[in-house]
Amino acid sequence: MTHLRKKGTADYCLRATGLTAQTMDWLREFQTDFDLNRSPHMSKSFTGVRVIDGVYQHCCFWDMLADAWTEDPVYMDPIRWRESPIAGECNLTANYDHVCTEFDRLLASHGYVREGAHYRVEKESEETITFFCHFGISSALISHLWNISPFILWFQTQMAPTSVSELVTQERTPGYAHFRAQRLGDISHLYVKKEEPSFAGRFCECYHNFNQRH
Repeated sequence: MTHLRKKGTADYCLRATGLTAQTMDWLREFQTDFDLNRSPHMSKSFTGVRVIDGVYQHCCFWDMLADAWTEDPVYMDPIRWRESPIAGECNLTANYDHVCTEFDRLLASHGYVREGAHYRVEKESEETITFFCHFGISSALISHLWNISPFILWFQTQMAPTSVSELVTQERTPGYAHFRAQRLGDISHLYVKKEEPSFAGRFCECYHNFNQRH
Protein backbone atom coordinates (compact mmCIF):
# COMPACT_ATOMS: atom_id res chain seq x y z
CA MET A 1 0.00 0.00 0.00
CA THR A 2 1.35 3.45 -0.93
CA HIS A 3 0.11 7.01 -1.47
CA LEU A 4 -1.97 9.01 1.00
CA ARG A 5 -5.25 8.53 -0.88
CA LYS A 6 -4.88 4.76 -0.85
CA LYS A 7 -3.86 4.87 2.80
CA GLY A 8 -7.02 6.82 3.58
CA THR A 9 -9.13 4.16 1.87
CA ALA A 10 -7.29 1.35 3.63
CA ASP A 11 -7.68 2.94 7.07
CA TYR A 12 -11.43 2.34 7.05
CA CYS A 13 -10.91 -1.38 6.51
CA LEU A 14 -8.02 -1.62 8.96
CA ARG A 15 -10.03 0.02 11.73
CA ALA A 16 -12.99 -2.27 11.06
CA THR A 17 -10.93 -5.47 10.99
CA GLY A 18 -8.14 -4.66 13.43
CA LEU A 19 -5.59 -5.71 10.82
CA THR A 20 -2.44 -3.87 9.73
CA ALA A 21 -1.05 -3.08 6.28
CA GLN A 22 2.39 -3.14 4.73
CA THR A 23 3.55 -0.36 2.41
CA MET A 24 5.13 -1.54 -0.85
CA ASP A 25 6.75 1.05 -3.08
CA TRP A 26 6.23 -1.00 -6.25
CA LEU A 27 2.45 -0.92 -5.64
CA ARG A 28 2.28 2.83 -6.24
CA GLU A 29 0.19 3.94 -9.22
CA PHE A 30 1.76 2.69 -12.45
CA GLN A 31 4.43 5.18 -13.43
CA THR A 32 6.15 5.89 -16.73
CA ASP A 33 8.32 8.69 -18.02
CA PHE A 34 5.87 9.36 -20.88
CA ASP A 35 6.07 13.06 -21.67
CA LEU A 36 4.38 14.75 -24.62
CA ASN A 37 7.05 17.43 -24.52
CA ARG A 38 9.53 14.78 -25.66
CA SER A 39 7.01 13.11 -27.97
CA PRO A 40 4.89 15.96 -29.40
CA HIS A 41 3.97 13.85 -32.44
CA MET A 42 1.83 11.74 -30.07
CA SER A 43 -0.29 14.75 -29.04
CA LYS A 44 -2.85 13.99 -31.75
CA SER A 45 -3.58 10.74 -29.91
CA PHE A 46 -5.05 12.66 -26.97
CA THR A 47 -7.63 15.35 -26.43
CA GLY A 48 -8.01 17.92 -23.70
CA VAL A 49 -4.30 17.93 -22.93
CA ARG A 50 -3.40 21.16 -21.17
CA VAL A 51 -0.60 23.33 -22.56
CA ILE A 52 0.76 26.04 -20.27
CA ASP A 53 3.37 28.49 -21.62
CA GLY A 54 4.00 26.10 -24.49
CA VAL A 55 4.58 23.12 -22.18
CA TYR A 56 2.39 20.02 -22.32
CA GLN A 57 1.03 19.08 -18.91
CA HIS A 58 0.92 15.54 -17.58
CA CYS A 59 -1.43 13.03 -19.22
CA CYS A 60 -1.93 9.28 -18.74
CA PHE A 61 -0.93 7.14 -21.70
CA TRP A 62 -3.99 4.90 -21.15
CA ASP A 63 -6.19 7.95 -21.88
CA MET A 64 -5.34 7.73 -25.58
CA LEU A 65 -8.22 8.41 -27.95
CA ALA A 66 -9.85 5.22 -29.15
CA ASP A 67 -9.31 6.15 -32.79
CA ALA A 68 -5.56 6.22 -32.08
CA TRP A 69 -5.37 2.54 -31.13
CA THR A 70 -8.45 0.58 -32.22
CA GLU A 71 -7.11 -0.01 -35.72
CA ASP A 72 -3.65 -1.04 -34.52
CA PRO A 73 -3.76 -4.70 -33.35
CA VAL A 74 -0.32 -4.42 -31.76
CA TYR A 75 -1.87 -2.88 -28.64
CA MET A 76 -4.01 -5.95 -27.95
CA ASP A 77 -1.34 -8.54 -28.74
CA PRO A 78 -0.12 -10.38 -25.59
CA ILE A 79 3.50 -10.17 -26.78
CA ARG A 80 3.78 -7.39 -29.34
CA TRP A 81 2.16 -4.68 -27.15
CA ARG A 82 5.74 -4.01 -26.09
CA GLU A 83 6.40 -2.81 -29.66
CA SER A 84 3.43 -0.42 -29.67
CA PRO A 85 4.02 3.24 -30.59
CA ILE A 86 3.32 4.46 -27.05
CA ALA A 87 5.63 1.88 -25.47
CA GLY A 88 8.42 3.09 -27.72
CA GLU A 89 8.08 6.60 -26.29
CA CYS A 90 8.63 5.78 -22.61
CA ASN A 91 9.90 3.23 -20.10
CA LEU A 92 6.57 1.42 -19.95
CA THR A 93 7.90 -2.11 -20.51
CA ALA A 94 10.72 -1.75 -17.98
CA ASN A 95 8.30 -0.52 -15.30
CA TYR A 96 5.77 -3.22 -16.17
CA ASP A 97 8.41 -5.93 -15.84
CA HIS A 98 9.58 -4.47 -12.53
CA VAL A 99 6.16 -4.45 -10.86
CA CYS A 100 5.34 -7.91 -12.21
CA THR A 101 8.62 -9.27 -10.85
CA GLU A 102 7.85 -7.84 -7.42
CA PHE A 103 4.29 -9.15 -7.64
CA ASP A 104 5.55 -12.65 -8.45
CA ARG A 105 8.02 -12.45 -5.58
CA LEU A 106 5.14 -11.70 -3.21
CA LEU A 107 3.00 -14.54 -4.58
CA ALA A 108 5.94 -16.94 -4.29
CA SER A 109 6.28 -16.04 -0.61
CA HIS A 110 2.70 -17.29 -0.22
CA GLY A 111 3.31 -20.53 -2.08
CA TYR A 112 2.50 -19.64 -5.72
CA VAL A 113 5.55 -19.66 -7.98
CA ARG A 114 5.44 -18.33 -11.54
CA GLU A 115 6.55 -20.88 -14.13
CA GLY A 116 6.15 -19.79 -17.72
CA ALA A 117 2.55 -18.63 -18.09
CA HIS A 118 1.13 -20.35 -14.99
CA TYR A 119 1.72 -20.60 -11.25
CA ARG A 120 3.05 -23.72 -9.60
CA VAL A 121 1.56 -24.40 -6.19
CA GLU A 122 4.31 -25.06 -3.68
CA LYS A 123 1.96 -24.68 -0.73
CA GLU A 124 -1.82 -24.66 -0.91
CA SER A 125 -3.38 -21.63 0.74
CA GLU A 126 -6.85 -20.21 1.32
CA GLU A 127 -5.58 -16.92 2.72
CA THR A 128 -6.65 -13.59 1.26
CA ILE A 129 -4.19 -10.89 0.19
CA THR A 130 -5.74 -7.44 -0.10
CA PHE A 131 -4.20 -4.65 -2.18
CA PHE A 132 -5.19 -1.00 -1.87
CA CYS A 133 -4.04 0.48 -5.17
CA HIS A 134 -5.09 2.47 -8.22
CA PHE A 135 -6.49 1.57 -11.63
CA GLY A 136 -3.27 1.60 -13.65
CA ILE A 137 -1.28 -0.73 -11.42
CA SER A 138 -4.31 -2.98 -10.87
CA SER A 139 -4.67 -3.41 -14.63
CA ALA A 140 -0.98 -4.18 -15.03
CA LEU A 141 -1.01 -6.88 -12.35
CA ILE A 142 -4.20 -8.53 -13.57
CA SER A 143 -2.92 -8.59 -17.15
CA HIS A 144 0.20 -10.37 -15.88
CA LEU A 145 -1.90 -13.00 -14.11
CA TRP A 146 -3.98 -13.53 -17.26
CA ASN A 147 -1.12 -13.35 -19.79
CA ILE A 148 -2.85 -10.66 -21.84
CA SER A 149 -1.83 -7.22 -23.04
CA PRO A 150 -2.21 -4.65 -20.24
CA PHE A 151 -3.69 -2.29 -22.84
CA ILE A 152 -6.82 -4.46 -22.91
CA LEU A 153 -7.54 -3.45 -19.32
CA TRP A 154 -6.11 0.08 -19.56
CA PHE A 155 -8.18 0.86 -22.66
CA GLN A 156 -11.26 -1.33 -22.30
CA THR A 157 -12.13 -1.21 -18.61
CA GLN A 158 -12.62 1.43 -15.95
CA MET A 159 -12.37 0.71 -12.23
CA ALA A 160 -13.91 3.55 -10.25
CA PRO A 161 -12.40 4.88 -7.01
CA THR A 162 -13.22 2.58 -4.05
CA SER A 163 -14.24 -0.21 -6.45
CA VAL A 164 -13.40 -3.80 -5.53
CA SER A 165 -11.88 -6.46 -7.76
CA GLU A 166 -11.61 -10.01 -6.51
CA LEU A 167 -9.58 -12.83 -8.03
CA VAL A 168 -9.42 -16.38 -6.76
CA THR A 169 -7.23 -19.31 -7.68
CA GLN A 170 -8.51 -22.44 -9.37
CA GLU A 171 -6.40 -25.54 -8.81
CA ARG A 172 -8.21 -28.18 -10.82
CA THR A 173 -4.89 -29.86 -11.59
CA PRO A 174 -2.56 -30.69 -8.68
CA GLY A 175 0.19 -28.07 -8.43
CA TYR A 176 -1.26 -25.86 -11.20
CA ALA A 177 -2.99 -22.60 -10.24
CA HIS A 178 -5.04 -20.32 -12.46
CA PHE A 179 -6.37 -16.92 -11.37
CA ARG A 180 -9.98 -16.08 -12.19
CA ALA A 181 -12.01 -12.92 -11.49
CA GLN A 182 -15.07 -13.12 -9.28
CA ARG A 183 -15.71 -9.42 -9.76
CA LEU A 184 -13.92 -6.55 -11.45
CA GLY A 185 -14.40 -2.89 -10.54
CA ASP A 186 -17.43 -3.67 -8.37
CA ILE A 187 -19.10 -0.62 -6.77
CA SER A 188 -22.25 -2.26 -5.39
CA HIS A 189 -21.29 -1.07 -1.90
CA LEU A 190 -21.82 2.51 -3.10
CA TYR A 191 -25.29 1.77 -4.40
CA VAL A 192 -26.22 0.07 -1.13
CA LYS A 193 -25.40 3.30 0.69
CA LYS A 194 -26.94 5.42 -2.09
CA GLU A 195 -23.56 7.01 -2.80
CA GLU A 196 -22.98 8.41 -6.28
CA PRO A 197 -19.95 6.73 -7.95
CA SER A 198 -17.08 9.02 -8.85
CA PHE A 199 -16.74 9.99 -12.53
CA ALA A 200 -12.93 9.95 -12.16
CA GLY A 201 -11.23 8.02 -14.91
CA ARG A 202 -14.27 8.20 -17.18
CA PHE A 203 -15.00 10.28 -20.24
CA CYS A 204 -18.21 11.63 -21.78
CA GLU A 205 -20.78 8.98 -22.75
CA CYS A 206 -22.06 11.21 -25.56
CA TYR A 207 -19.73 13.62 -27.31
CA HIS A 208 -22.06 16.61 -27.03
CA ASN A 209 -22.55 16.23 -23.29
CA PHE A 210 -20.06 18.92 -22.32
CA ASN A 211 -20.95 18.60 -18.65
CA GLN A 212 -18.87 15.44 -18.62
CA ARG A 213 -15.13 15.13 -19.05
CA HIS A 214 -13.89 15.05 -22.63
